[in-house]
Amino acid sequence: MRIKFLTIIFCFSAFALFSQSFKGTNNDGVNKYEKKQYDDAIGLFKKSSELDSKSPIPDFNLGAGYYKTKNYKESIESFEKAIGKSNDEGLKSKAWYNIGNAYLAEGKYREAIEAYKNSLKLSPEDSDAKYNLTYALNKLKKKQEEEQKQNQNQNKDQNKDQDKNQNQNKDQNKNQNQNQNQNQNQNQNKDQNKDQNQNRDNNRDNQNDQNKGNNNQQPNGQREKPQMSKEDAEKILNALKDKEKDLRKENGNKERVNNSYRIDW
Repeated sequence: MRIKFLTIIFCFSAFALFSQSFKGTNNDGVNKYEKKQYDDAIGLFKKSSELDSKSPIPDFNLGAGYYKTKNYKESIESFEKAIGKSNDEGLKSKAWYNIGNAYLAEGKYREAIEAYKNSLKLSPEDSDAKYNLTYALNKLKKKQEEEQKQNQNQNKDQNKDQDKNQNQNKDQNKNQNQNQNQNQNQNQNKDQNKDQNQNRDNNRDNQNDQNKGNNNQQPNGQREKPQMSKEDAEKILNALKDKEKDLRKENGNKERVNNSYRIDW
């Protein structure tokens, strides 16, 4: 499809050039432009503008030269100067059209659309302006759709990264909990081992005390004698008393025998 927005519109035939020097310089610039010698044409258009600073024609043609050299910013500024100096609606319409072309070349579709609208306000029947306006609207719509799709993809990537980070955080928390449980179990095991060792030491001390007590109660390995009951003790005590009485009787008889013994010498 042929894109018409690259077409540059000139106005030379529509304007009478009163000064021969001004006319000659401007037309020399047009000749250079037609030969695609754009840098030389720009130089002649600048000189023409110096010869007649009030004329919009040199600025208009200068904007065309800058457009061909892809200096779009300077091209737009030159066309805007021509619009500011001119009262001719036809020239202004063509200048707005070319401004739209420059914005379109830069990919600034919103600005291009406004420029084409301004051109159509002055020349509603301009088919090129209508065509390029439709083209710019389609480009803007496509750009917005691409940006929206790109934003959605970025959001998806961000959500994916967030999910990934959340999963990593979960894994880290899980590992931390596992480490805490391990440390807690180790500490519990240490406490249990400590308690077991303390119980062993206590059992050892108790056993040593028992052995020591047994050694005191049963010297030389002798067995402990069985304890007698109270009744048995009384029986033994009574038996001893009876035996003591008998011995006293025996002793008493002996004493009396002895006391009756007398030495005659």
